[in-house]
Amino acid sequence: MPGGSGGDQSGLDSRSRALLGAHYEIGKKLGKGSYAVVHQAQDKRTGTMYAIKIISKEKSKEKRLKSEVSLMQKVDHMNCVKLHDVLEDDNELCLVLDLLTGGTVLDRILQSDLFGEREAASAVADVLNALHYLHDLNITHRDLKPENLLYSTNDPKDPLYNTIKLVDFGLAKLTENAQTALKTTCGTPYFLAPEIIDNSTPTYGAEVDIWAMGVLVFFMLSGYYPFDDESIPVMFRNIKKGRYEFQSPYWDGISETAKLFIRDMLHTDPSKRPTALQCLDHQWISNAGEGAANKLHSSHRSFLLIQKMPVFQRIEASCLQEVSKRLKVIRIDPHEVVFKAGDEGDSMYFVNSGTAQVLVDGMEIDRKKVGGFFGETALVMETKRTATIKSLGSNAYAGHTAEAAEFFQLSRADFNAVIEKYPALKLRLHTIAEDNMKRVKRAQSSMLFKLKSGIKGFARACFKSS
Repeated sequence: MPGGSGGDQSGLDSRSRALLGAHYEIGKKLGKGSYAVVHQAQDKRTGTMYAIKIISKEKSKEKRLKSEVSLMQKVDHMNCVKLHDVLEDDNELCLVLDLLTGGTVLDRILQSDLFGEREAASAVADVLNALHYLHDLNITHRDLKPENLLYSTNDPKDPLYNTIKLVDFGLAKLTENAQTALKTTCGTPYFLAPEIIDNSTPTYGAEVDIWAMGVLVFFMLSGYYPFDDESIPVMFRNIKKGRYEFQSPYWDGISETAKLFIRDMLHTDPSKRPTALQCLDHQWISNAGEGAANKLHSSHRSFLLIQKMPVFQRIEASCLQEVSKRLKVIRIDPHEVVFKAGDEGDSMYFVNSGTAQVLVDGMEIDRKKVGGFFGETALVMETKRTATIKSLGSNAYAGHTAEAAEFFQLSRADFNAVIEKYPALKLRLHTIAEDNMKRVKRAQSSMLFKLKSGIKGFARACFKSS
């Protein structure tokens, strides 16, 4: 239950409380970025729950921020996050938004044992409805991706359980005339349309959202991106040429109608892409997924799981398949040790649920959460373990004890087999391992300095008392 005293108000200073306190009871912190923090909050007047985004004007570009707010105040659609209130002072801007608790579209896919074309078509229809509405207002979103598609609630009994809302209008732009035409190269690399990255194209339009929609549908049905080369320049060349394929065996069970739908949206000529409304009329959407009874490839779920881990981003599908088929699932109870510093390294681990604590000489230096990994140093650099890793479990909250954390284990033998085929992965992990080694050494140096300072202080105290 959110409350002014009971909630997690870390990151909420006295100015924020003064600005919000008259109307909102501030609850737990939901997230934090480089220039903003998001808290759950309750309207004291109505009891309605919201998410309040508190933005530092000093750390953000105020002109762009004002533009985003002005644009969001124009948006009122069931498939778009709604801005309900705006409060500000000289230092902060507070946005009162819909509280969306259902997780991302990727989270929902991973929770479902029965996800297929029917479910994908239903989710895509919601996003297309949002785009049709926005494009009618001359608004282009420009940042369509799984992280920006949130379900309203995680309660299956709620009528809004399957409702998706499009969020994050930070890159959205209202285009009313030639002076406000879209020219900036922006967005997430995987989803950029050819005309955005083509320097010979002076301006672009809302068609870029349709391209991104094509990338999104491809990802939802396969678990990997159509343009996913490790090299950004190579990826951009493939995007500009529209060079991608429906690889076997991952696409063998997907309907031809779905593939045609994707091809239409991923046309390199923006004038030949369908509008959002035309997409909604497409057979694949109107029939809620022609291949509704078809099962997605067995690798689909594992692809999505490891795609959440940054180290596997922009890695080709065959590498994802090679890794996913070798992963072993292990569960470690809270406070149990995964391995100790000095042990021989025989595996690396990826966090699927829960948290892992990284300890050096008994002092915590880091925590690894979902999408994180550890243990790669001993495999890549062929050294012994440099830190102790302990499971902190998952889902601990008031009145309930933490459950076991779940990790994916990749053995040394399997690791060597993968990197022999995909040396780029070893290079990534080696760079990360070197950084981790430096962190461990800094932590050890810091502890040694504190120990020496403590000894000197003790000696001085003894000298004074003698």
